[in-house]
Amino acid sequence: MSEEKARKKLVSILETSVVTLTFEKANGDTRVMRATLDVPEYTPDHDSIMERNACLVWDVEADGWRSFRWDNLISYSLNYEWKKSW
Repeated sequence: MSEEKARKKLVSILETSVVTLTFEKANGDTRVMRATLDVPEYTPDHDSIMERNACLVWDVEADGWRSFRWDNLISYSLNYEWKKSW
């Protein structure tokens, strides 16, 4: 699968689910974040979500927008046990 297709697949999963993302932060630390794009009153714009180098997501634990660099993504998995608070 091409890198662009893999990114689009992850974005489509994020649009309907909470995903546990593991990535390397700019300072070298590893971060685990539970994120989604399934946010009330938000219509995703694929061009802005899938910037050339980064992905914009909603951090469900920090209750705010965050981003990660695509090339720093280590892994992701679906988080089935997460329950929406909205």
